[in-house]
Amino acid sequence: MPRYIEGIQYGLDRLNGDIYIDALHALFIFKDDGGVRPMIHALKYRGHAEVGEMLGRMAGRRYPMLSREYDLIVPVPLHPRKQRERGYNQALLIARGLSHVTGIPVCEALIRSTYTESQTGQSYVERKTTMTGRFALHSAAHPAGVRILLVDDVLTTGATVQAAAEPLAAASAAKIGVLVAAVTRRPSLRTLLSVAAE
Repeated sequence: MPRYIEGIQYGLDRLNGDIYIDALHALFIFKDDGGVRPMIHALKYRGHAEVGEMLGRMAGRRYPMLSREYDLIVPVPLHPRKQRERGYNQALLIARGLSHVTGIPVCEALIRSTYTESQTGQSYVERKTTMTGRFALHSAAHPAGVRILLVDDVLTTGATVQAAAEPLAAASAAKIGVLVAAVTRRPSLRTLLSVAAE
């Protein structure tokens, strides 16, 4: 399974949006061939919830410095309807595994206010349009001055993570980093051209 290597061509450049993302941490590169794709699909679509916590523990062992850099782990939420359909939020499971190793507490600080269909196959522009304004801060969450690590399963265009970071940044989080289990390969030239045209 191809490991993600920080600082090369795969991920952080997709998070250069309206919200400043401090860092991107990931375990694998998501490809159509190889073992990463079936593992992520087992977690998301085949009910293998145990894969989520396993990935979180792997991430905690790979990035032991996270316990010094972040105060809180915040999973990207699912809409309640989608969570009922799936039976769990895979990002929350990854977050719990990560917390077990690093000791950083998990807080479900975000809510997803609007149900969205699967975004598979959508361009960055389409995903950004779909996701803008979809997340809100939970009434009990107080992220001001807190160093937050957002956790999700796969980084594709970065639009979902950017949208999830918006309410945290608006509430004056001290910094926002991102951890995902996998990062897809660099977007196609067509996707990049569609972004440039906007």
